[in-house]
Amino acid sequence: MGFFKRNGGTPFARMDSLLYSPLCLLLGAFLAVITAAAP
Repeated sequence: MGFFKRNGGTPFARMDSLLYSPLCLLLGAFLAVITAAAP
């Protein structure tokens, strides 16, 4: 799972690369920006 997966031939691995990992990365970045902007 994630960006450095060993088995990339399954349907889950394709969806992980296209959707799940980038979504988690964006959510993490969004939360970091929100946390940094908080007073």
